[in-house]
Amino acid sequence: MVQPAGAVSVGSRRTYAIPPSSLADAIKSLALQSGKQALFSAPALEGRRTAGLNGVLTVEEALDRLLRDSGFDYRIVADRMILITAHAPVTASGASAAERPSATARESSSVDTVIVTAVSDEAPPSVERLSARILAGSGVFDPGEVARLSPALNALPSGAGQLKLALRGVYGAGEATTPVYFGGAPVSGPSGTNSDPGLVTPDLALVDIDHVDVLRGPQGFDHGAGAIGGELRIEPNAAVLGRYAGAATLQGRLVQGGAAGGMVSVVENLPVGDDLAVRLVAYRRDNGGYIDNVRLGRDNTNSETTQGVRVAVKARLSDRLEASGMAVYQQRRIGDTSVWNGALGANLSDRYGLNSSDHDLGLSSLTLTFRLPHTVLTSTTAYYGWTLGRRLDSTQVVLGLADDPAGCQRYFTTAADCDATQLDAYAAYARGRAPSTLVQATEIKSLVQELRGDGDLGSGRWAAGLFLERRREHTRSAAQVVDDQGQVDQAAGYTGLRTLGSRFNQAALFAQFVQPIGDRLTLTAGGRYAATRRAAWTDVLIANIISGSTTSMPERTADGGEFNLRARAEWRLGRDASLYVQASQGARPGGVNTTPDPAQAVQTFAPDHLWNYEIGGRRALFHNAMIFEAAAFNIDFHDMQFANATPKGAFSYVMNIGSTRIRGLETALKTDLGRGLSLEFNSAFTDARLTSVSDLALTQFEALPGDRVPNIPRYRHTATLAYRRALTSDISALLSWQNERRSAITSSFRPDDPDYLYTPAGSLDTFTLALDRGHSNLTVALRNVFDKETPDRAISSPFGRDQIYGATPRTLTVTVRRSW
Repeated sequence: MVQPAGAVSVGSRRTYAIPPSSLADAIKSLALQSGKQALFSAPALEGRRTAGLNGVLTVEEALDRLLRDSGFDYRIVADRMILITAHAPVTASGASAAERPSATARESSSVDTVIVTAVSDEAPPSVERLSARILAGSGVFDPGEVARLSPALNALPSGAGQLKLALRGVYGAGEATTPVYFGGAPVSGPSGTNSDPGLVTPDLALVDIDHVDVLRGPQGFDHGAGAIGGELRIEPNAAVLGRYAGAATLQGRLVQGGAAGGMVSVVENLPVGDDLAVRLVAYRRDNGGYIDNVRLGRDNTNSETTQGVRVAVKARLSDRLEASGMAVYQQRRIGDTSVWNGALGANLSDRYGLNSSDHDLGLSSLTLTFRLPHTVLTSTTAYYGWTLGRRLDSTQVVLGLADDPAGCQRYFTTAADCDATQLDAYAAYARGRAPSTLVQATEIKSLVQELRGDGDLGSGRWAAGLFLERRREHTRSAAQVVDDQGQVDQAAGYTGLRTLGSRFNQAALFAQFVQPIGDRLTLTAGGRYAATRRAAWTDVLIANIISGSTTSMPERTADGGEFNLRARAEWRLGRDASLYVQASQGARPGGVNTTPDPAQAVQTFAPDHLWNYEIGGRRALFHNAMIFEAAAFNIDFHDMQFANATPKGAFSYVMNIGSTRIRGLETALKTDLGRGLSLEFNSAFTDARLTSVSDLALTQFEALPGDRVPNIPRYRHTATLAYRRALTSDISALLSWQNERRSAITSSFRPDDPDYLYTPAGSLDTFTLALDRGHSNLTVALRNVFDKETPDRAISSPFGRDQIYGATPRTLTVTVRRSW
C-alpha cells in the first residue's frame, strides 16, 4: 500500500502535498509526486525530519523548501534523477541553488546510495511493506490488526488475547506458521495445555514503528528462527544519533452501543553527545467494551487496557563498531473475550464466567554491528519473559460430562459398570462442580542468539549465519467453581489441579547467495538446516474425576532435523517491469501432547513441511502513475498439524491430518488518478483443499480429499480511494474511503460435522479525514460506517456452541498528533 499523493502538472509547476515526516520519506513523496527518481544515502538522512510542504511549485522550489536548514543539497541529473548530497559551501563565484551544475556520472557513482523510484515504501518481491504513515492512518495498534491491510494475512481469534495468524492459507496447530518478530527478535506464544504455541500471537503495541513487513512464503534462509508460511516483522524506530526529536499522540474513541476509550503516547529521541542516543516511548490505550453478558447482568465486559514503555539505545563505539539495544515492558488486561452467542444476537453473551486474560511481557535485545570493508558482521541477543493469566468458562463441558460412565467409574474407583444409583450420585457431584472455570497461569522464557554475516561476492552478495533458541515454559491449570456473579468460589476448593512443563531448543545454520547474471537476470539460492528438540511433562496435583485428568505424564521428547532449500530467478524487463519465479521449502518441528485423557488418540505428532512454488511480477505504467503487481502460487503442504479435541471435548491436542494443496493469486494495483485522487486495490484469492487424509483424520473428522480447509476465506480485498488537496500554503487535507471484504468461511471440514458453522461473506467500510499543518495532524476516522454485524470467525465446541467473533460496532476515533 502506498500513501495517497496527488501531483497535478501546471506547466513547469505541480501541486505538491507532502505531510510532516522524516526527510527520507518526504524525498520519496516528492519523487512520487514529480514522476522523478531520487538518489540519496539512507544512513546520512536517518533521524532528520521536515515540516512538509503544500502548494504549486517547481521541483526545484519544492526541494529548496524540503532541504532548507537540513545540511543537504541536491542536483538534478538528465532532468529525471534527483541526487541528494551533503551541503557544499558557496563557491567564490557565489553560485546559488538555482545555478547548480548537473552531476557527472563519476560524482553519482561515488555516493553511498539508495535508488528510490516513484513508488514509496518499496520492499522486495514477496514482501508487503506497511509504512508508519499507513499504520497510523489506518489506526493499526497491534499485530492482529495488520491483517486488515494485508488480504493474504488472516487473523483468527479464539479467545481473550488469543489470535492465530495464517498467511496464504498456511495454518494449523503447533508452532506458529506465521511467527512475529519485534525489532529482529522472534517472539513465540506459549504451548499452554494444548501444545499449540501458534494459538497466541504476541500483542506488542505498534507505537513509534518505522514499518511492518509481511513476508510471504517460507523464511529463514538469511535470518532468524525460520517460518513455514511467512513472517510478520515489526521494526520499531531506532534511537537516532545527533538529533533531538519527539512526538505525542492523543486519541478519543467511541463505540456504538459500548463504552468510550482512548489512547495517549509520547516519544522522545535524546542525543547524548555525538555517539550516543536514547529513544523513550510510553503509551496507554483503553478500549471500552461492547459485549453484554445477559446471564451475569454485566455490560461492556470485553473492555481492555494496554500500557507499556520502550527504551532504545544506540552507541557508535568506533568507526566500524556500533551497538543498539532495546527494552520493552507491556501489560495488557482484557475483561472478557469479544465473542457473542449467535442464538442470542449480536454482542450478547450468556457465559457463566468471564473469559478474562492478563498479559505481562518483557523483551530486551542487544545488537552489535561490526563493519569491515566488504563484510558486515552482526550479533543479536534477545531475551523475553511472558506471563499469561487466562480464564475459560468450562461449565458446558462439566455439565456434558455429568452422565459419562467413565467419570462414574473414576468417582467410585471401580472398574465395573456403575449402576443407576451410582450414576445418579456421580451426576449430582459433577453438577455440583458447576458453574466451572479453568484458571490458567503460564510463564514462558526464551533466549535467542543470532550470529550473521553479510558481504560482497564479486558482483553478488551473500548472507550466512547461526541461530540458537532456548525456550522454557511452565503452566498451572486449575478447574474451579464460580459463583452466580461469575467469580471464583475459593471456598469450594479445586475440582482439579495440574502443572505442565515444556522445553524447546533449536539450532540452525542458514546461508543465501544472490548473484546477478548480466544486466537483467538475478539468481538467488539459499539453504537452512535446523535441529530441534521438544520435551514436555505434566504433574497432576489434584485429580480431576470429571475430566479424567488423574495421572501425571513423565517427560517425553521429540527430536527432529529438517533441511530446506530456496531458489529464485528474477528478470528486469526494462526500466518499469520485472518478473520472478521461486521455489522454497518450509518445515515445522513435531512435538509432544500433554493431554491427560487416556482416550486421546496420539501422544506425539510428527513434523509437517511444504513446498511453495510461485511466479510474480511488477509493471509500472504511465510514468509510474499506475503500478500493478501480481503473484500466483501453489503450495503442497504435507503431514499438516491440526488441532483436535478428546471425545468429550475436555482437552485439545495436535495430530497430523494429511496433505493439503493451496493455490492462490495475489494482486495489488496502485494508481494516481490525477488532481490529488488515488486508488489502491489489494486482493488475495486462496483455495486450500485436502489432497490426502490420514486414517486418524478420517476417523476423527470424517474428512475426505477435496474438502476445503476451514477458517480460510477464498477471497479477500482492501480497496482505498483517497483524495489529497492543499487547502492553504501550510495546510493539506486527505479524505479516504476504505472497503475491506472477504468471502464466506466455515468452522470445520464437512457440513455434517456437529461443530460445523457457516460464516457468510462480509465487508467493512472506513471513512477517514486527516488534516496536516506543519508538525501537527488531526485525524477523524469512522470504522464500520454502516455498523454491520460482520463475523470474523464462528466456533462451536463443548466449551460453547454458536460462538461468533464479530467486527467491532461502528467506531469513531479522533486523533491529534504533534511532532517536534
